Parts: sequence; C-alpha cells; structure tokens
Amino acid sequence: MVRRSSTARFMAGAWVFPGGVVDPEDHEDAALQSLAGTFEPELGPWLAAAFREVVEETGVWLTDPVHVEPLGKRVVFDVALAESRRFAVARSAYFANWITPTMVPVRFDARFFIVGVDHKVVPIPDEREVDAAEFVSPHEALRRAEAGNWLVPFPTQRTLHQLAKFASVDAALGEWQNRTVVSVQPRMRVADDGSLEVVMPGDPGFDDLEDVAPDPAALADAARAAAKKGHPVAEVAPPPATPERQPRVELVRAPNPGPYTGPGTNSYVIESGGEALVLDPGPVIPVHVDAIRVALSGFTPVGVVVTHTHPDHAPAANGLGRELDVPVYGFACGDEFEPTVRIEDGSSIPFGESQLISVHTPGHTADHVCFRLGEYLFTGDHIMGGSTVIIEDAAAYMASLEKVAALEPDHLYPGHGSELPEAREVIAEYIAHRVERERQVMAAVSSGARTIAEVVEVVYAGLDSSLQMAAVMQVHTQLIKLKNEGRVSLGSGGVQGSTTVRRVEKSERWPDN
Repeated sequence: MVRRSSTARFMAGAWVFPGGVVDPEDHEDAALQSLAGTFEPELGPWLAAAFREVVEETGVWLTDPVHVEPLGKRVVFDVALAESRRFAVARSAYFANWITPTMVPVRFDARFFIVGVDHKVVPIPDEREVDAAEFVSPHEALRRAEAGNWLVPFPTQRTLHQLAKFASVDAALGEWQNRTVVSVQPRMRVADDGSLEVVMPGDPGFDDLEDVAPDPAALADAARAAAKKGHPVAEVAPPPATPERQPRVELVRAPNPGPYTGPGTNSYVIESGGEALVLDPGPVIPVHVDAIRVALSGFTPVGVVVTHTHPDHAPAANGLGRELDVPVYGFACGDEFEPTVRIEDGSSIPFGESQLISVHTPGHTADHVCFRLGEYLFTGDHIMGGSTVIIEDAAAYMASLEKVAALEPDHLYPGHGSELPEAREVIAEYIAHRVERERQVMAAVSSGARTIAEVVEVVYAGLDSSLQMAAVMQVHTQLIKLKNEGRVSLGSGGVQGSTTVRRVEKSERWPDN
C-alpha cells in the first residue's frame, strides 16, 4: 500500500492501493503488448494503467520475476518493450469496481486488481505522488486503520475486508479469476453533525437518497472539508435488526443477452435478518453462479426460488440448492428444473425477519409466479423493464395483470431489464398496452386481414425478421382470446401464419355477448 502525498488535492495522507488515471498511452499498442497473458479487451487499458502506475509510484515491476527499479524520467512501456519485460497478467484477477457517489466533487471510476508476487521486494516511493510504500497484509492494514495510525478511505477498507477472508494470494486469485465483477456506487448524505456518511446499496435510507436527493451544496461542502482535512468518510452502520427493517436486494445479472432476454436474466439475492434467498438463478453459466455465491457472502442461504421454468430462469436452481443444502421452491417441474418444495398461489416462504409471498400469474406461462415482499414485487417475465412480454394465454395474462395491480406494489424487480420504481404506473401501462394490442388485432381483422400472417403485417409493420415468429405467436394467442369471447372465428392451418380468421358479426355471437 502507498501513502498519498500531503500535497495531494484529494485524500492527502491516506493509505491506498497504488493506482491512478487511465492515460491515453494505456490504450496504445505498446501498452497492450506489454501485458503477458489473456484478458478481456475492454480491461486492457485498465490493466496497463494499473501496472504502469505501480512502477511510477513505487518502482515495482510486476513482471515475471518481480523486481524493483525506479523509473526516473523513462516511459514505462518503452522500457518494457525495449527490454522484453512483460507484466504478469496471468497472475492477476479483476477484483472490484467502485464508482464515486455523484455528489462528491472529485470522482473516480476505479477498477481494483489482485496481482500475485513471487517474492518479497521493498518498494521505493516516488516522493511526488506518494511519500511512503510497503507490502502489508490486509489484517495488519485494517489493524492500523482501526487504531487510528493509518487514514484508509472507505472503499479501500471494504476491499481490505474482502481480501482478509483469503488465507493466501493464490486463494484470492483462484476465487476471483473467473468471477463477474459487479460495479458498486454508494450514495452520500450529510449527518446532523455535519459529517459525511456513505450509504451502501441495500443499507437503510439508500433508496430515499435517490428519491429525495440531499442538498448538493451541503454534500459538496462536506466532501471538500473531508478531503481537505484528510478525514475518512464514515460508513453508515446498519441499525439493529427489527421487523420494520427493509430487506436488501442485490441484482446479479446473467451474461446471456439476446433478443428475448434483453441485457440478460436478472437473478436476485434477497437478504433479511442475515438470511438470504436466491430468486431466479438463471442458466447454468459458471461465472454467473460464482457471482451469486459472492452476493451471498456473509449471509445464511435458506432457499432458492424460481418464478417459472424457462431455460433462462430455472436451470441453475437445483444445482445451487444442492450445493447450499437449501430447499428449491417452484410452482411446477420443467425440462431442467424440479422443485423440492412445490408452491401455489399465496404460499409463504419465510426468511430472516420477512416472508416472500407467491402470486400465481399465468399468461406468460401457465406456471408463472410473481413474489411479493412487502411493497416489492418480483415479477419474473410477467412484467419486464424496457420491454413487453411474450404471452401464451392472452386472457390469463390480462387477468394476472389485474391481479398484481390490485396488490398496489411500490417497486418492481423484473426478470429482465431495469428496476421499475413507479410500479403502479408501469402495471397500468402494461394493461393499456394489452388493451391497445387487442384493439389493433381486431381492427386488422375488421379491415380484411384473413390469416395470422396478414394480421402480423398490419399490427407489427416493420418488425425485425428475428422476432417474426414471436409476433405470429402473439397474434395467435390474442385471436384465441377473441375467439373464446365470440368475436372472431378461426379456421384450420396451425400457428405458422396461415390460419384463416374472420370477424364474427354481432348477429352470430352468443346470446350473452
């Protein structure tokens, strides 16, 4: 770790990890050629910057073997290429990503990397950016911080606590080399005594800071004062667990983007009173399951819950349940899923100080279930962020929308896309969309469309060809609803677009219509 110079404009005198800004040279071929090992292309400049900054600040070349040689006025990557030095990417792992709260006047988007060193060396501080440097264990660094001997910023302390869990560097590397890193962006507020507090996602009051932002001038003044004095910002301590404490929800998004999954499947780790449930663990993708394990760290897992059996939501559930030795909850069996505990409408799944209540919502699939947690509603594929839903049964889906509307939730956590804080407005929009889609289908039939394909051409004009079959299925299920209501008549032809359809005149309808 290094101690920032007393003349630094931000966190002067603080003990931190070596690092700095990604410079234009870190994007150049010379920088990327100096990295020995495979890495994600988007991480290349960040890795190059990390290795360069360590050399510039401490003289430590994290090559194979590691050695110490102050840089002087030379350029790191020129030396590396001229002398065939390569930085040890193979002995590194991407560990964390912290983004400074928006209200702080000096902000960073910082990536943290672990790098294994094959033997102990003595770093030499450059006396410009840093005036002290030493190798120190996470436990010792935390001891010095707690004793008041070292000033250690909040993100650095959090990272040290994570590192302290590992018995060795190899253990940490083995744990993190295949994990997905989730970005962390805390929020800030000014306490009654004028000090600056950091509020982490899931902590009490975190969501309130988004809805009712603290006074920016007050936050900026407090941040400047803290930076000028060299004082660390204090973490908000969670209050004692009470039944009123809001459960914390952590999103872990699967790396399975696509036309039907959007940015990927949303898995959730939901914690209350130290116990946690995993909801929709998604497909069996090792890095994604690893990320779920990370999100569970520090909590006692008590169950795995599935909204429906589609392959982007359920297949990882049984394996994770066996690994964690917890029940797996679901409404029905599927091709790659078999619940150990069958739930029905209104089932309660207790955990910690809370309970998850199932709400059977057929329509997208017959087995689909949403889950209510106080004012939260986990909607799976019943309602999605940024998209409408493919449905199997239009009548059942509309009834299910009305059912969740009656619950009057405040916040929706969907199976794909972003969280939806304006829950009631979103549900009303979904209902209005289904009513409008039905009107469009009926209008197309009334105007002369005689097959499903012709209805699709009218209702989904200009649709991408990759979504054409989905549109055919949607029109077909809408027509089934209209047929059951006696409003259209369907002929033969299957579901591929050739089924004949005509409007049923009022005189032909059933007496009660």
